[in-house]
Amino acid sequence: MNASDECPEGTDVFADAQAASEAHEVDGWFREVQQAQELFDATLARLQTPDLRNASLLPQWTRAHVVAHVAYNARALTRLVDWAATGTPNPMYASRAARDAEIAAGARLTATQLRRLSVGEAQGFQAAWSALPEPRWGHQVKDGRGLPLAVKQVLLLRSRELWMHLIDLDAGITTDDVPAALQRRILQEVLDTWAARDHFVSATSTDDGVSSYPWASQHCGPGVRDTDLRISGELSDLLAWSTGRSATGIVAADFQGRPLETVPAAKPWL
Repeated sequence: MNASDECPEGTDVFADAQAASEAHEVDGWFREVQQAQELFDATLARLQTPDLRNASLLPQWTRAHVVAHVAYNARALTRLVDWAATGTPNPMYASRAARDAEIAAGARLTATQLRRLSVGEAQGFQAAWSALPEPRWGHQVKDGRGLPLAVKQVLLLRSRELWMHLIDLDAGITTDDVPAALQRRILQEVLDTWAARDHFVSATSTDDGVSSYPWASQHCGPGVRDTDLRISGELSDLLAWSTGRSATGIVAADFQGRPLETVPAAKPWL
């Protein structure tokens, strides 16, 4: 058997393996979304209209605001999937004002109406993703901040949205419940976002001693760029602090490792 028999012309075994690996990874992301959505639905099912009128953990937002936002986020991400499917730009929101007005209107709905809205928009997003051909997964779209991303990354955005706002509902879910891999992925996203704005923070989880560094340190090597702040704590506490939810359990030090008496508030990242 000659080489041409083993590898027919036009066949790239490495490309095939890479494509299979990508498909496996993206399928895993989609399962994450489905599992998070199931938990969100189950949590919402326990909340009645009076419960939804109570405050969430987000300033000036009731639980109903949070639910409406998560539902309309599914609709907005579906627009990005449509953008990738058709090639025609379809932004998440017409404007920030339109987004805010949509959430405000949704927050006035009853529990039954919000459940119907949440489930319907989630199903619409999942159906749109399932129908998107694999060759379109890499199509470039733009997120709500106008930043470019491959459309497959909307799955990461959706799972993050579901988990963080499950916590914000203050209905029994905390950062401890977030899968560890997702905790670390969101933490890394925050550190990288800050680094792009010239704010460098490193984070060490006391659970396992693993440290996370912003992208500049990863790409340029340790010591090339000192961090402005070093924080440590359990991984779930690092997630809570970095996303602006809580400073409980966090220890902070300056770039030279000198302990700080007060843990600084995390800077915005979205």
